[in-house]
Amino acid sequence: MVAILSGLSQKITNDIKGGDTPIFSVTRFSHIDEGSNEDTRPRPKLTALDGQAIAEVPEVGDVEVRYGQGEGRSIEHGEHQARLIFVMGTNLAFQKFQTVDIAHGRFFTEGELRAARPVCVLAEATAKDVFPGETGVGRSVRINDEEWEVVGVLAKYESLFGGLFENFAVVPWTTYERRLSDRWESLQ
Repeated sequence: MVAILSGLSQKITNDIKGGDTPIFSVTRFSHIDEGSNEDTRPRPKLTALDGQAIAEVPEVGDVEVRYGQGEGRSIEHGEHQARLIFVMGTNLAFQKFQTVDIAHGRFFTEGELRAARPVCVLAEATAKDVFPGETGVGRSVRINDEEWEVVGVLAKYESLFGGLFENFAVVPWTTYERRLSDRWESLQ
């Protein structure tokens, strides 16, 4: 039991720490206590300009911009459909802060981010569900009835929170903002 708890503690520490650099999260709402509507309504939405301003602080190494994760979405290719997935709109800094590598293909590019291209990088579990027996790179999927090109597949990722958190897709935040966000969403 001690060995199991020790291993679990080390995994949590490694997942959170991700390296020797401290990481801070700036969000519109608390992840722990959302408060009442009266407390949260007057809070302004975070924007990409806010992220750029934070990135300009000399002590800040990089800023990951992120939309989404909270709402489950459907993803399909032909007759194959993945279990409920989370779609994250983010920037290139995602690769620096997350502890998962690219297994097939590539991450989206700065050009695709600027042009708000409908491209995505799938989690390994999601790719297996919609492309059994193949990687899916270069093929297309439908996320909420819109076509997206698969440019990459992430290496296997095992979440402490189970399979639901192992099924996700990563897209440029600019594309997420145009195609998937609702009026209440804010950058994280």
